[in-house]
Amino acid sequence: MITVCHCNLDAVEIATEIAIKRGSDNSKGLALFSELIANGLYAPVAHLECGEFVDAHRATNHGGRIWDEQPASGLTVLTTPHGHNHRSTSIGDILLRDGIGYLVDRKGYTPLGPITI
Repeated sequence: MITVCHCNLDAVEIATEIAIKRGSDNSKGLALFSELIANGLYAPVAHLECGEFVDAHRATNHGGRIWDEQPASGLTVLTTPHGHNHRSTSIGDILLRDGIGYLVDRKGYTPLGPITI
């Protein structure tokens, strides 16, 4: 199962900037993401029963449909985090599989290591 976690909308700009600017040295950017996670700025928004990260990413994007109103097959929509409406999964969000977090970034999915959200 893959759990899709969105960043609190108040932190999305920070998370996106970190993801874009971290360059070849991931350590500083990843440490900042760890701090955002530790501060509770991420919340699970959906579970995908089976598939790959790209499937979870596609299933939680508004592409001709509102994903939380018309969920893809195998997708369970969770309560809206932080009191905001669901939005599309984007850079700075996190996908969890088997307790390991993966950052959604411009080039794919960067491993963050074991995390709890």
